[in-house]
Amino acid sequence: MAAPYTVLHSDLILTLPKLVALHIAKMIDIEIYSPPIFIPNYQLNIYWHKLNASKTSHHSWLSQLVSQL
Repeated sequence: MAAPYTVLHSDLILTLPKLVALHIAKMIDIEIYSPPIFIPNYQLNIYWHKLNASKTSHHSWLSQLVSQL
């Protein structure tokens, strides 16, 4: 993910899910603040084309990877 490195040496801000921000903060020196407004929860969905439905091992791998976030 390039966005945290892009804002690292600038006056820009970046909004990320808290768990992602905490993970990135272990690798680079960033400051984490709560947003000044309420940001509702979100739902992450994974979709793939039916032509790729036979590639279940790839889909399982991706689903497991994303669910760990």
